[in-house]
Amino acid sequence: LHFDDVFSSADVANYWTTLAANTKAAAKKAEADNDVLEFYVALGMSLHVVQDFYAHSNWVEQHSQRSGRYDTTTWFQTSNPPSGLYTGWYANCLNIPQANHVPHGGYAWGLNHDSVVRPNYDRAYVYAYAASYEWTNNVLDSLGSSFATRVKTYNPTPSDASDLVQDQKASVYVSEWIQNPLN
Repeated sequence: LHFDDVFSSADVANYWTTLAANTKAAAKKAEADNDVLEFYVALGMSLHVVQDFYAHSNWVEQHSQRSGRYDTTTWFQTSNPPSGLYTGWYANCLNIPQANHVPHGGYAWGLNHDSVVRPNYDRAYVYAYAASYEWTNNVLDSLGSSFATRVKTYNPTPSDASDLVQDQKASVYVSEWIQNPLN
């Protein structure tokens, strides 16, 4: 699940609508199944898409930076999204022409805002952080209060807690998981 290959403001709006409906449906299913972990899986997957939007779209470029302050206006706060909004695209195996749309890009070019060395990383990070907070609250608001309380007060089992520690360590070192072509 990514927010790539979306080439107009109308298509971006449709993608957000679909993502919200699907995420809330998955959250309601987790509630019906009385499964907190199922909820967290659905929320986590959807949060990746939310953050991907700010990392790989021209949202940052469409919003001017205030002097000395970060703008935190997210998609959810915008009743009238900017025209000309789009995301980057990946080369595809079918070699389908992408017209003049900006590609996803390489390490320091294109619509890549997801690394500290890439242009506008800090601004995209702030947008994604604010949007993640809003998204989580919106999804939680779609649940009944009893299940939402269980989600908010979840305590993992010792085994799950150990696994989460390993996941956290892996996320810290993920950038080191590259194959060295010379070794």
